[in-house]
Parts: sequence; C-alpha cells; structure tokens
Amino acid sequence: LHYNLAACLLSLKDYSGAAAELKTAIGIDPSVPDTHMMLGRALDKLGSSAEAAKSFRQAVTLKGDRGDWRYTLAEELVKVKDLTGAVAEYQAALKLNLKMVTVLMVLVTLSSWPAISTGLSPRIRQCSPSIRATATRISI
Repeated sequence: LHYNLAACLLSLKDYSGAAAELKTAIGIDPSVPDTHMMLGRALDKLGSSAEAAKSFRQAVTLKGDRGDWRYTLAEELVKVKDLTGAVAEYQAALKLNLKMVTVLMVLVTLSSWPAISTGLSPRIRQCSPSIRATATRISI
C-alpha cells in the first residue's frame, strides 16, 4: 500500500510525500530492495544525496545483481564526492552488464584522473585506449 502510494506521489513529483511513504514501507518490511531504490530516487530529487546514496547502497546490498542499480549508486556516490566508491560501483555495474557503454565512458574519463586511475583494475586501465576509440565511434 505505502509503496504504491509512493509511486503515485513520485509521478506527481511530490518527492517528500513519496519519501515519507517509502520510509513507512521500509519500517514495515526493510527486506524489499525496490523500496530502498525508490526511496533513493525520491531523496535524490529532494537534493539529499548522502541519504539517497545510503538507500541505493541498501538496495544493492539486498539485490546486488542489478547493474543498473549499481550504476545509479555510482552516480550518487559521485555527487557526494566518494569517487573511490563510485569507481568500485561502476566496475561492478560493468561486470554485471558488459554492454553498459555509458559506464565504459565514465571509467575512461575517470582513468585520466591520477587520483582515481590507481584504483581502477589493471584490465580497465589497459582497455582505456580501445574503450576511448569505441566511445568515439559510438558518439559520432
């Protein structure tokens, strides 16, 4: 009930109302990953990136096989300046779905930052030139 009401409120752009309903739903059953994911989206819309990242992290903890969720978590971690965590989540998203070209492009960009490139797996660093070439072909 609370989850469905929250979905409706999100569609109406009532993000604070949706967040309240989702928190109630989580209080009733905290084991539903979709509820945490939706709460993260509502919190992100409210500008609460740190709280949103916690909700996305909980969703991924409960259901870690979703590359799209890991990508969403990574994007939120960038907003809160946790670049190391973001790189780890981008890499996890890529492992789950090798067709995520957006993730490849983000990792290539991050690999050019000295502070980040050391945290990337050697395979990603080795692939950077070919990924860059692929990304260039796709964007043309």
